[in-house]
Amino acid sequence: MQRITHDTRNHHHLKPPETFEGTVPYALEILTSGRGSGGRIDSPFYVDHVHPILVSSVERAVVSLLFKSQDWTPVERLYHNKGQVFEWRIKLTSGDVVPVFFDISQVNDLAPVSDAVRQEFNQRSHTVPVPDATLISRFPLIKVEARSAAEAADFISDHLERAVRQGWQVENAMVMADGWRNDYDLTRGSEKTKMSFDMRSCLVLNRADLTILTLMAGKRRGETFVQQQARMLVESGEARCAPPGSSLAAAVETEKTAWRWAKFIVTIMVVSMPVASAVVYHFTDSALFAIVAAFLVPIIIFFKAPTEPPRSRRRGSSPSR
Repeated sequence: MQRITHDTRNHHHLKPPETFEGTVPYALEILTSGRGSGGRIDSPFYVDHVHPILVSSVERAVVSLLFKSQDWTPVERLYHNKGQVFEWRIKLTSGDVVPVFFDISQVNDLAPVSDAVRQEFNQRSHTVPVPDATLISRFPLIKVEARSAAEAADFISDHLERAVRQGWQVENAMVMADGWRNDYDLTRGSEKTKMSFDMRSCLVLNRADLTILTLMAGKRRGETFVQQQARMLVESGEARCAPPGSSLAAAVETEKTAWRWAKFIVTIMVVSMPVASAVVYHFTDSALFAIVAAFLVPIIIFFKAPTEPPRSRRRGSSPSR
């Protein structure tokens, strides 16, 4: 079959596809970008900043466009240069087995993902292939659906804490076992079992956050992971990182309101010191009373001020899940 020839003039950054259907025109851009021929390990097709959940669709589209046919069979997947170059050996209808190389050094889970891709991936996540595994447990396999790593950790924690109330003790945890599930060892006396969670729909989330937070699942102390993560995002100035429409985004807004309320109280306290001092001195002509008032009034304001901003109190407690 004939390969497509490449235009070597344009070396611009490619915009990540915003839908799974968009992987086909994206693949065409890869073929015509001139950044590699794909036929040799030292000249791989360059896959720009793309999320891992999209890269497989991109690679399939590239191969189909490259050989102008969808009638081919994957034979073997190999990785080179410390995982930065992916070699896909495919079998054509002629019987020939040929390699196609991809530079995947820029593929990572920090790449932007549109809401359309997230939604479609969640709907098809159960079709993501997984290695054969036999799960023996008192508990059924539980599917995790979340818009953020913190929400996933809270969801898992709810189930683990329910098991703890039934007398089970959470022991070791294995995160992303076989690349698709979380396993938590449980013991109750002489009994041993596992509670397993299907994490495939969470593969669209930041893998580092997902690993760290779900590893701590079942170990909450008071606050939920969503509340803790919201505070961290606000304090670090990264509140925009909360996925729109998620409970984490709602918690971030509550946290931002609480911060504004706290700043308002502090401002009132600071302003009240000279005002209280001036008023008391005017009526008593006593410097001592003025100094006492300057310190006493802010203390009274601090202890009498509401502990929550009005908007939070109307809505109830901070959102969790």
